[in-house]
Amino acid sequence: MVDDAEWEALRETEQKHFHLRHEIWSSPDAATQFRAALKSAKYRRTALRTLEDAPKPLIASLFSELFDETLGSPEYVGLARAALMRLEKYALSQQLYPHVHNLLDRDDITDWEYRRVCELLDEAHASDLLRAVVDRASTSKDPNIVEVAEDYRNSAK
Repeated sequence: MVDDAEWEALRETEQKHFHLRHEIWSSPDAATQFRAALKSAKYRRTALRTLEDAPKPLIASLFSELFDETLGSPEYVGLARAALMRLEKYALSQQLYPHVHNLLDRDDITDWEYRRVCELLDEAHASDLLRAVVDRASTSKDPNIVEVAEDYRNSAK
């Protein structure tokens, strides 16, 4: 037996959720609001979940912040990656190129970050960039980073 009161409450909550999401997306300062929310431990997860279905131009405008999230906490990696994967392949690859190269220019890149960026590039089918990351990782003195290169060597071909 269906409890009409519970289902009605759920339906109303869902409608309110969709309405609020669209209000935020269409706000003239949506990108600014999302940037602030992504910096907040309290609102980061909600912001990332709201971006899962957001308009692609909004996602593109937040590319740097989302890219950083794909390298961070395991709690947020998948949500940020899902948002980025909504972008068109060409737009995604155009944005990935400078971000990946900036990452590779850092002296303090960790094995965690190498692995996360390899996952992102593999999922995005960005084989040229993946190859560049794998080549760089394979020259590391850190055996954990070299292991990442070995794990992704076949995907980078």
